[in-house]
Amino acid sequence: SNMQHLIVFPNNDAGSKNILNEISKAKLNYVSTLSLDEYKSLLCGKMILIGNSSSGVHEAASFNVPVINIGSRQDGRKKPGNVINVDYNNIQITRAILKAQSYKFKNKIINIKNPYGDGKSSKKIIKIIKKLKLNNFNTQKNLTY
Repeated sequence: SNMQHLIVFPNNDAGSKNILNEISKAKLNYVSTLSLDEYKSLLCGKMILIGNSSSGVHEAASFNVPVINIGSRQDGRKKPGNVINVDYNNIQITRAILKAQSYKFKNKIINIKNPYGDGKSSKKIIKIIKKLKLNNFNTQKNLTY
């Protein structure tokens, strides 16, 4: 593809050294990591996330980002409607890129709801904790052995 791209290094999983070697040989644009602000800025742009990252399954829906999930690493996780699942197959990946770029798909996911939450959980948790009457609870750990 002649698409503008940025590769973020993989985790230190088995095979990651081989992947890093291939990235450097291909002379692709890459970074070892991104700060949270940098990553959120990218997600807010016009992009497609391609790979097998849990971020594609968990966070990308909150930013209406199309995701092409390659392989089985995320199997068993609930996937929102912005995720297109493909195997390790260049024809499937190419077709998924075209689908993710289409007006029809982008329009489909424009108001997608993230099944993993709305990003406001910390405020909700604080609100609940403030309502608790912790003075009525004994929080001292009791040894029972």
